[in-house]
Amino acid sequence: MLATANPYTESGSFSGYANSISHIALHDKGKEDAQKLFESLFGKDTKRWVTGKRIQPREVPYLIYTDQADAAIILYHLARYFVESFPDEFDIVPLDGTVENPEPLPGNQIGKFYMARIKAPFNKRQQEAREALFKEIKNGALDPYLLKHHINPAH
Repeated sequence: MLATANPYTESGSFSGYANSISHIALHDKGKEDAQKLFESLFGKDTKRWVTGKRIQPREVPYLIYTDQADAAIILYHLARYFVESFPDEFDIVPLDGTVENPEPLPGNQIGKFYMARIKAPFNKRQQEAREALFKEIKNGALDPYLLKHHINPAH
């Protein structure tokens, strides 16, 4: 049984995972086999897939821990966090490469996060904290922390 994000309440996460599965299979096996795999996992009558209701990073490990699912597709930094927090309960199976040095397979979707300043009625302390955070990220001061949590900082 495969656990994923809920396609209705976390559509962005679900589509990233589902598209990775589909595109990896498409690249490796071709269109017909990729469609068969996708339908076998996520099709209308499947019995191979389970989701939580709302908060994937909490619910997916719970589904595995309680034997409601056998595996999950989840972001690498979350998988590392689960394994580090509960080493006797979880393992990582990288889609390619090793746990320490994953090498995404062709077709695997890699997410990028961006930061933006928004206009809002921040007080002076909030504005200063926001600018300090941006400064620390730009100058690389937070790189060790980001890398510790398996997030590759791009400057």
